[in-house]
Amino acid sequence: MLSDFTAHLVGQDLAGRTVTAYTDHVRLFATWFELTNGQPLDKTNITAVDAREYRQHLAQRGAAPATINTKLAALKAFAAWCGITLQVTGIEQQQLAPRWLKPQEQSALLREAERAINAATSEHGKALATRNQALIVFLLNTGLRVSELRAISDVSMGPRSGSMKVNGKGGKFRHVALNKEARAALQALGQCLDLQPTSVQRAIGELGRRAGVEVTPHILRHTFAHNLSGHVPLDRIAALLGHSDIQTTRRYTTPGQQDLQAAVETLE
Repeated sequence: MLSDFTAHLVGQDLAGRTVTAYTDHVRLFATWFELTNGQPLDKTNITAVDAREYRQHLAQRGAAPATINTKLAALKAFAAWCGITLQVTGIEQQQLAPRWLKPQEQSALLREAERAINAATSEHGKALATRNQALIVFLLNTGLRVSELRAISDVSMGPRSGSMKVNGKGGKFRHVALNKEARAALQALGQCLDLQPTSVQRAIGELGRRAGVEVTPHILRHTFAHNLSGHVPLDRIAALLGHSDIQTTRRYTTPGQQDLQAAVETLE
């Protein structure tokens, strides 16, 4: 029976690792099922009650929620192959914020960008390094997606305020306020915003490598949201990021692993 299920998974064009994992998960469940019920698992006797008891068994043994949910997904796939709809929910997993840069990491990245300008030996090299520094400052202070750099219009800048219109994800326009840092960075960028996303990612990634900081344009976006968290209402952060669902924004501003680490270190 199990070999037939495996063949079915292969026919679904699933990745090899998924086929192997699902087969192993069902095999372990079958062993537990026989020990618990005193009869072997077949295509007619799997029930939601068994799945829920197995979920509890895994939890009591200390299995991580992600592991339990993966095993349940395998059981659901097996039950569906048997012609049975298995009504069993997974275990809720704690949602941590995406990675963001700590203040010292932001400083290290900006310091490396400035060093690159100072170390440039040609006008072209200096212009490129200046552009890269401005990109980092601009993304840290606007939270734009890298694809949105080429979708800016209606820029308005004065000595004390500024704004721009961005054609964001899904073709939705939004107005983004520009602080002093963002205005200066935008002026430094000039006509350099018409960049390929891959070139922006490569430039920022290289500066991060030299600074010893793991960074991407999207991590800068997360950092922008995290820097605002605790100081600005969530609905305003959502508007700045272009999120139509505030729950998406909430994920950006929930405690991350760095926050949790810092919290426990206060006990020392």
